[in-house]
Amino acid sequence: MTENNIDIDLINNRFELAEWIFNSVKTKLDEQIAIHWKSFDDREIKINDMMDQVKRQVSDLNEVIKAINHGRHAIEQSTNALNDRTNNLQNIYDKMLVIEKKLELFERIGDVFKPEYEDPLLSASIDILDLPTRAHHCLKGAGINFVRDLVEAREKTLMAIPNLGHWSLIEIKNSLKEYGLSLKQY
Repeated sequence: MTENNIDIDLINNRFELAEWIFNSVKTKLDEQIAIHWKSFDDREIKINDMMDQVKRQVSDLNEVIKAINHGRHAIEQSTNALNDRTNNLQNIYDKMLVIEKKLELFERIGDVFKPEYEDPLLSASIDILDLPTRAHHCLKGAGINFVRDLVEAREKTLMAIPNLGHWSLIEIKNSLKEYGLSLKQY
């Protein structure tokens, strides 16, 4: 054997060794890549599952929000209906108070002042209105002695009465209002 042959055999042996090492390393790398790839696949599946769960939860929350908004609307409608009914009841109650005041007055004045064609309240003296002293004296001084005379008067006429000021006028109007009456408008 010549020296060239030995070198070729040595090169061949080294080449075979290198090829064997390359194949071993390649096989190990392929195994490692397969393991890690499987791990990535598992992670991707878990992430997709988590995303699906989040989407379902968001959808559920949207349904809850819709239900809350529907409930809020129903509560607003109920509140409005209750307010309307409360206002109606308050109006009825106010009318009942006026009727009650008139009944009290009828009991106080009796049938003496009750002409068949006129409301007995109008024939009553202004004394029944329980006006403050100043307002009462001003009205009497101006010749307004009966409720009828008072409700036939206009605000302008009353304001022209000496010593009858704005507050007295307000007290007169409030007293008439208790009986369901008011001053002449025109």
